[in-house]
Amino acid sequence: MKIALLALMLVASPATNDFMIGIVAYHIPFESYKIGSGDIAKISGSGAGWMAVDFAWKDIEPEKSIFDFSYYDAMVAEAGKKGIRIFARVGNGYNGIRSTVPEWSQSLSREEYNRHIERYASAVAERYGDRIDYYAIENEPNNFLLHALSGWRTALLPEKEMLSTMRAITRGVLKGDESAIIALSISLSPGYLEWIERAKGYIDFDLIALNAYKSPAVLGREIERMRAMGYRVVVLETGLSTFYRSEEEQAEFVKNAIITSYNAGAEGVFVYTYKDNEEEANAKERSFGLIRSDGTEKQAFKELATAREIIENEVMDELHESIKDRLSILLLESKSASIMINLYLYMVASLFISFQPLQRLYNQLMDHQSVSRLVNSLNLAGI
Repeated sequence: MKIALLALMLVASPATNDFMIGIVAYHIPFESYKIGSGDIAKISGSGAGWMAVDFAWKDIEPEKSIFDFSYYDAMVAEAGKKGIRIFARVGNGYNGIRSTVPEWSQSLSREEYNRHIERYASAVAERYGDRIDYYAIENEPNNFLLHALSGWRTALLPEKEMLSTMRAITRGVLKGDESAIIALSISLSPGYLEWIERAKGYIDFDLIALNAYKSPAVLGREIERMRAMGYRVVVLETGLSTFYRSEEEQAEFVKNAIITSYNAGAEGVFVYTYKDNEEEANAKERSFGLIRSDGTEKQAFKELATAREIIENEVMDELHESIKDRLSILLLESKSASIMINLYLYMVASLFISFQPLQRLYNQLMDHQSVSRLVNSLNLAGI
């Protein structure tokens, strides 16, 4: 859809100068994901004006009631110097192989856990409220199954318990900064719209922070659907791993995802992730970076500036619609396949999670390019 036609849309796109183009700069608190002044300088020269940053509870309160903001103080200060704004993510509850919560918190009752995580969220918002406006709550809380199968979470938490924790995190953020803009983190997976409706009973949020590893065609379609329902939307994660796709394909994906999201009315797009990381247990996860682990840039890194220039100049040619994108739309229309696959996965989930040899088999399969490529193709197709 050309920018010249956007005035005919029921819901208009945001002004170009307000559109966020960002990079997920720090997500999981592995040492090799940490960024310094050189990284922030590189990001500021990429065309990105934003960073998405997880304010990991594990980093901030490693021991109960002992807070350490030194890493984040330095990051926030340096980002400010470079003119980079931060979209904060708080309360990510991973406690498996990508643990983000302090070890001492894992033995707490749910009531105690909620009380402590609320205090941590309040401390973050109070400390940075004058410099950070946006706070995403948790990370893909509607996608517990995938996270558990991947070993990121160690159990399938009942939905009401997760929502009660998210309510505590939200309450904490608003205690620390009453003007904070609250974003409901959501994964683009089957049933996500119904999940949002259920979350309304627990959380008073301002916009949807969408994590979507789908084709640009599917991404744009779903943004338009949410906008038509009255939701503000920012794509807080999207990207393509170069483990199973070429760097040229990743670059094309990044450019098209940004432009398509803008056209669909999103308020911004954050590309996952800043750099490759060998600490990740899953091979696919190691290679989402826009730069390699040695600091050299992939082609996709340069496409951020290309996308920004296209948007700012409002020169929007028709995007090439590949066979893959046409197939994705057809498959998205056929929801029965998606529903059946997810029902089956839920049936076997408990086996994978509770029986360690099966969980190891799952992780080993995902380390093979052929299997990972198949899973990714289904994902891009909207399944």
